[in-house]
Amino acid sequence: MLGTGIANDSSWNDFISADYALEALAEHKIEQLAMGDDFTCVLVRPEQKVYCYGANDQGQLGAGGDLDEYEVDPVPLKFEEPVFAIQVEGDFACLIRSMDKSLWCWGAVPVLVGSYSSPQEFYDVKGVSKMALGADRGCVLFLDDTIQCFRESFTESSTTPLKDIEVTLSEGEKVVDLKFRNAHCCVLLNNGRIMCFGYNGNGQLGDGTTTDRYDKASYVDGIDGTTPSKTARHIALGAQYTCALMVNDEVYCWGFGYAGAFSSNTPILLTEFQALEDIHSIEAGLSATMAILNDGKVYCVGQCPDGDTGGFKNTVTLKLIGDVLQ
Repeated sequence: MLGTGIANDSSWNDFISADYALEALAEHKIEQLAMGDDFTCVLVRPEQKVYCYGANDQGQLGAGGDLDEYEVDPVPLKFEEPVFAIQVEGDFACLIRSMDKSLWCWGAVPVLVGSYSSPQEFYDVKGVSKMALGADRGCVLFLDDTIQCFRESFTESSTTPLKDIEVTLSEGEKVVDLKFRNAHCCVLLNNGRIMCFGYNGNGQLGDGTTTDRYDKASYVDGIDGTTPSKTARHIALGAQYTCALMVNDEVYCWGFGYAGAFSSNTPILLTEFQALEDIHSIEAGLSATMAILNDGKVYCVGQCPDGDTGGFKNTVTLKLIGDVLQ
């Protein structure tokens, strides 16, 4: 989750300032750190509790109504039961409750309509293993490998908050990860294949077309799990494109890349990342793609954070922008 704040093109200074707030949680083991527009939430172990800090004008901190509109210090979420996972997006956040894997959200929550200063159960949705949220849409993966999505293009009406997505898996295949961005969604399978669905105007579904497909997921062309360079181990979704990290550390992307750096409806190799080794994960944002190495170094290409100015600077070559372990 650490890469989420960078990849969403939020202020680099906001990312750096997290150091102060996290000092207050030094006695806890941080399991997840999730960053929204102007606030951050942290899931700590072994307590399985959530703490948030930052903007609270929409109830984003989820700690009840008696708080200022901005809190520098982390405050505990008003939720007494153990938490399995969290995700933050824009001005709202959601959690998966450990007990029954139910979905709870707070802040300016899409579909629920309104702002909530403490977690509210999301339409009695239970059995969730993963969630992937967007600014006003999102998808959830259930324990039985089924997927449902909500809001706008993924629903038939505002009274039908969730809609089934047809995901036909081959024998032995299971979904291990789920990612959502803007209006498209992709899933990573246990055999290294990828399936995508949603908006496809820029080829971000990777199926060789630009045909939208909101109700049914299909396999990405060429990533078939037969060789290391065709077997994905991590996926990241940008605003108009999708990227995959292969088991041999190669990075492939498709769609319309950062500032037009690439345009393809099938996966192409990003040569910029070939100089890197021991890549832990990748992240994609509105106009930048990043690689986080096992030693903590973060490399970026595209509209990358500039530590000198606190803003962003375009680069067509790979740039070292930080070290998350320092």
